[in-house]
Amino acid sequence: MARRLDLTPKTFRKHFASELGLISAETVNTQLAAARPRTDDGFRPTDEQREMALILAGAHWPHEDIALDIGVTVDELQKHFSRELIEGPVKFPAPVIRSMWHSAQGGNATAAKICLIMNSGSTGQSNQQPSREGLKGKKEMATIAARNAESGTSWEDILPPTTKPN
Repeated sequence: MARRLDLTPKTFRKHFASELGLISAETVNTQLAAARPRTDDGFRPTDEQREMALILAGAHWPHEDIALDIGVTVDELQKHFSRELIEGPVKFPAPVIRSMWHSAQGGNATAAKICLIMNSGSTGQSNQQPSREGLKGKKEMATIAARNAESGTSWEDILPPTTKPN
């Protein structure tokens, strides 16, 4: 039989032990029930579903989208995955922050900037880019200087204030 199913005899005995009479059927059912407790409604979440719920909750997905992705209703999600929904936002960013910190310590300038932005968000400072807070770029500074080039020189009296440079 094992050869017909392309299984080794050891694998065949492992998976068909109760049919071969090696162990009783009650023992097999007891071991399965102990592995994952079945709930009243018959739903038994898998480890993959739990991990996906944890990741998606950590990414701040709405519960409706998480339930749709896992393939359960929102009520089942809240009932069976409550721990993952609570722990996800806490556990999800921790490894990312840790790797970003180590990259910044290793000399990665982009990682250092992101760490500074993340740190400024926790201290109450604004996490916007500096140019948004009043600092200007090279082109904008050149335009302002060209508009006010005559101020403080002998040309200030000759050029009217509304004249724009070419």
